[in-house]
Amino acid sequence: MTNVMEITVGYKCNCNCRFCSVGHMRKELTLSTDQIKNKILEAKEKNIPNIGFGGGEPTIRKDLFEVVSFAKKQGFKVIRIQTNGVMLGYDTFVDKLLKAGATFFKISIHGHNAKIHDHLTQLPGSFNMAIKGIKNLKKRGMSVEINIVINKLNYKYLPQITDFFIKMQIYKFCFIYPVYEGNLIDNFGKIGVKLGEISPYLTDALDRVKELDLDKGICLNVPPCILSQDPDMHYGYVYKFDTVVSTPQGTNDIDNSNKENLVKPKQCRRCVFNKNCMGIYKSYTRFFGIDEFKPVLK
Repeated sequence: MTNVMEITVGYKCNCNCRFCSVGHMRKELTLSTDQIKNKILEAKEKNIPNIGFGGGEPTIRKDLFEVVSFAKKQGFKVIRIQTNGVMLGYDTFVDKLLKAGATFFKISIHGHNAKIHDHLTQLPGSFNMAIKGIKNLKKRGMSVEINIVINKLNYKYLPQITDFFIKMQIYKFCFIYPVYEGNLIDNFGKIGVKLGEISPYLTDALDRVKELDLDKGICLNVPPCILSQDPDMHYGYVYKFDTVVSTPQGTNDIDNSNKENLVKPKQCRRCVFNKNCMGIYKSYTRFFGIDEFKPVLK
């Protein structure tokens, strides 16, 4: 059953993250207000209970309040905003967005200080605005999840980043290993890092979430063999997304589209995780190969 329809409203953004998979070619692709409303109605017709708005950056659109309000009228259980958090630093903007009907926020922050985060987003002041945005949401009682895109400049700080947000009373974390497309190809030498290198730091961060019994600690695009040789320790590994993504280029079920973009080396056939593991992105293997992936046998 599809749980979420994520509407990519367009690819324009007020940041230009060094790891962004969008790249330059798609930046001008966007959905009109009517197209977004039609996709909202499509989600309703298919009885999808939750809807999300992402990008690019949805908060830079002038019609965001209108389409969120439209989604609210359709009765969705959750109306989610995935954002870099910059615009949430403005109190009046947050108030208008909550009044329109937004109920949940996924905020992308990639460091525990401005030096790391702003360097990655290439937008000075983006860290301070996003932190202010989180505080604006928390004082209004809103649920917040932190998305952290893992790269060479921040992977050793994943435990510290986690601790930083726990102190801000954030209890939901999503650690994302990026896809080697778009800007990340251009910046590969500076911020590309192998999965094997991030493993101990990511494991430490996930352990902290688990030990404190927080609401959520998951990782995306990281095979379970990288995180653990113990079949009983999955560390928040996601087996299915149950999410449909609707973009200016069309609508795709993430689980089905992943089958086309992922690959499994021969050694994976002997792994105890093989049945549920989604595999490795083909783009990753072009940069790093497959030698680091060892099957978990028992």
